[in-house]
Amino acid sequence: MSDMIAVFGPGTLGPIIQRHTSKEVHFWGNDPQQGPDPLLIIDATLGPVPIKRDRLRWVAEQYPQTLILTASSTVLLATQRRWITNPERMIGFDPWLMQIDARVLTVADDGEWRLFHREMLSQIFSGWQWQKIADQVGAVFARVIAPLVNESMAYVSMGITHEDINQAVKLGLNHPKGPLQWTEVFGISQVGLVLQAMHRGMGERFLPHPLIQRQMAEEGVNLDA
Repeated sequence: MSDMIAVFGPGTLGPIIQRHTSKEVHFWGNDPQQGPDPLLIIDATLGPVPIKRDRLRWVAEQYPQTLILTASSTVLLATQRRWITNPERMIGFDPWLMQIDARVLTVADDGEWRLFHREMLSQIFSGWQWQKIADQVGAVFARVIAPLVNESMAYVSMGITHEDINQAVKLGLNHPKGPLQWTEVFGISQVGLVLQAMHRGMGERFLPHPLIQRQMAEEGVNLDA
């Protein structure tokens, strides 16, 4: 096994991860690569679900001993574990917290958050703390931000400016960024994928606003995937 970390997901993640580890970080984008077994594989992609599933199955077969840290904001960890062999080597996490370089990252795992997994992540990453949460769609951070973006789109459709919406939320909720500023960080289609997952699991109030649906369609992201 090599001393390398392989990353699927947004290009901005590579440099962020490298700041927190002495290991070599290889950014694989969305395309799995063959080679020496990585020490850790991070799949920070939210979807579409069929693509994420097929990629994880390939990775799990190609690298049967490697620990996998997978985004579980849109697909439960329990579901993803059913996709692969040796499911106990998979941990769920919220990639948005990693993407903004938060001090504490949230993870989903079995029972009391396995000692082996906790120790391994602590050894690999010197700058991050790891907090176990329940295995739930949206995790914590995304579960807060995505509905705020969705509600903001209703105000955008009424002609209220992005600046006014962002300022109102920052002042009213003491957030560091307004909801539409978060879309500049994560991308509107990624917000839509989180909302879609919450809509499936928690009801109509999380249905992505038509403005989000239109943007996803323009970017070629299938809302029903």
